[in-house]
Amino acid sequence: MVCALAGSDGTRPLNHKRKDILCYIQELHAYSTTGKYPQRPPNALDTFPSLYEKVKDPDMMRQYVDSRPFKSPAQCDEFDTHIHDLNEYRNKFQHFTPNILWVVEPACFVEPAKAALWLIHFLAFECGNILWLAYPASQSVKAGSLLKEGLRAIQELALQYSVSCASW
Repeated sequence: MVCALAGSDGTRPLNHKRKDILCYIQELHAYSTTGKYPQRPPNALDTFPSLYEKVKDPDMMRQYVDSRPFKSPAQCDEFDTHIHDLNEYRNKFQHFTPNILWVVEPACFVEPAKAALWLIHFLAFECGNILWLAYPASQSVKAGSLLKEGLRAIQELALQYSVSCASW
C-alpha cells in the first residue's frame, strides 16, 4: 500500500495529523525570530487501516492517467472485514502476552490471507501507480509468481481444513 500511495513526493502514506496551515505559520514565525526552524516530529507511516482507506480513495490514488483506486471484489461482500481481521491477527501476534492461552485455527487465516493477496496483486499490477519499467522484467515476473504460489498455498490450506475457498 505504501508503494502504491507514495507518488512523486512520497508523502501520501505518511500520517498528516500535523499538516495544517497554523503549524507552517508558527514555523515561519519561529524562523523569523530565532533564525532556526523548530524541531519537527519525525514523519511516520500512517496506520494500516488508514492506508487501506487511502488506497480506496480516488483522490489519493490519482497519480497517473491510468491510475485507479482499489475496489473490493463484487463477489466478496466481506472483503473489508477480511482485511480488518488480518490486521487484528497481526496486532494480536505483535502484542502477544504470554499469560494468555492461544489456540490458532489455520482455517481462520484462509479468507484474510486470500484477501491480502488479492489486494497486493491489484496494487502491484493493476492500480497503475507502481511502474515496473524502472525494474528488470524479471522482478515483475518473480512478484507475479510469488503471488500465485501464495494463492496455491492458501488453496491447499483450505482443502486441508475443509474450508470453502471461493474464487473472487
